[in-house]
Amino acid sequence: MEKKTYFFCMTICHHRTGASIGKHCGVVFASTPDEAERIAWDKYGNDNACQLWTEEIPEGGYDFMVYI
Repeated sequence: MEKKTYFFCMTICHHRTGASIGKHCGVVFASTPDEAERIAWDKYGNDNACQLWTEEIPEGGYDFMVYI
């Protein structure tokens, strides 16, 4: 099965307070959206991560805006 490119992002929380302290974003290659989530979580997730989401990157590109 052909692999597609998926962008992922997950929230990183402080290990003591649980407060959100950042985002971990990147790209994984997978055949399905479910596989993309599994790969991203297995490779980059941990006890301080939550709220994982993935989006397939279309041919025209993809952007992600962060407000601080």
